[in-house]
Amino acid sequence: MRSRFVPFVSVLLLCSMLFGCGTDAVQEMPLPEGLVYRRINNTEYEIYTDDEDVFRALEVEKIVFPSYHNGLPVTHIEAYLGPRVNEVVLSSQLTDLEGCKLYHTAIDYLEIPAGCTVIPEYLCNGCRYLTEVKLPDRPVTIDSEAFRDCNSLKKINLGKVTQIGSSAFSKTALRQVVIPTSMESIGQYAFQDSVLTAIMPKTVRSIDGIAFSCADIYTDTAGSHLGWQDDVSNGNIKSFLSAYPSPGSCFWFGDGSHVFRECTFRYDGDTPYVYSMPNQLLSHVDGEFTNEEGKAEDEFVPVRAFSVPFREGYTFKGWSLEEGSSEVEFGVTMFDPTLVPELQSYRCMWEPYLCSLSTVGDWLRFTPNQTLYAVWEKE
Repeated sequence: MRSRFVPFVSVLLLCSMLFGCGTDAVQEMPLPEGLVYRRINNTEYEIYTDDEDVFRALEVEKIVFPSYHNGLPVTHIEAYLGPRVNEVVLSSQLTDLEGCKLYHTAIDYLEIPAGCTVIPEYLCNGCRYLTEVKLPDRPVTIDSEAFRDCNSLKKINLGKVTQIGSSAFSKTALRQVVIPTSMESIGQYAFQDSVLTAIMPKTVRSIDGIAFSCADIYTDTAGSHLGWQDDVSNGNIKSFLSAYPSPGSCFWFGDGSHVFRECTFRYDGDTPYVYSMPNQLLSHVDGEFTNEEGKAEDEFVPVRAFSVPFREGYTFKGWSLEEGSSEVEFGVTMFDPTLVPELQSYRCMWEPYLCSLSTVGDWLRFTPNQTLYAVWEKE
């Protein structure tokens, strides 16, 4: 009985090898002029640019890189794709993206093959139409400037990323980024002028300076964190990550970010959102914001501005002192950046959902020892 099925199984295996499992995984496919196959190691093929100048001039908009050629996997691409390309399907058998030059193309979506563990430098640098990147479900490192100046990039799941290089996501359209517990290090300027809020686990061992310029950080860590550059014992990350904004420094519209520590998170599926935090919206300097009669001075409201937390499909309404309550006791006021011309040159004030506490009186009524619970309203 067993021998009767061997030929059939063999045919299936052969078809799988020749045609693959995906629509791009075909044995033979004509390549655009300027791209050729080259056999390496007698066990695999690469696709490379035979004449780079010719290929740059072609009117090619979509390129599908086959996964197999002559029955062998295509594991490497050494090619400059040019600015006219708006759709790319990479070989599912790729193990190396080092020579694949996608920067400044017009692509709007990119799926990284499962065999790739490194996103190389400049891979998609300057791809201003790119809106979504899908990473493989395995440990991955993202090198410097891989997605820098991808001004439309709004969606990427960092899932199992272990390292992010310098300026890797600088000047993207990410609203919030969730740093996974697999993350080991985040390089300098990694998210500069990009995200507005970030959820940061205490398991991250190293964060270089200015990694989150203009972003507000919600983290479950407490106190100082060895390896987070400029993180000091009083709970601040100096200059660019300040837990307590100073009225004189104007962190709220400058290059500074607030760090809200000891937060707790809940999950929508696999995506965390801010659930609660200790009241860090107040500090010892709050006493300065009352006049001689003990009344709050409204003119000091702006120094408590910050980016509100983000949750997909929900609107952040404010903070409550009671867990599970829908009543907002600690409200927010949305800022109109056009009212303050100086803010328009700062990326962190270009979005309308930056806010401050509703009134000075609101935040003078509470103490730093209280727990604040986020109030979310489903959209």
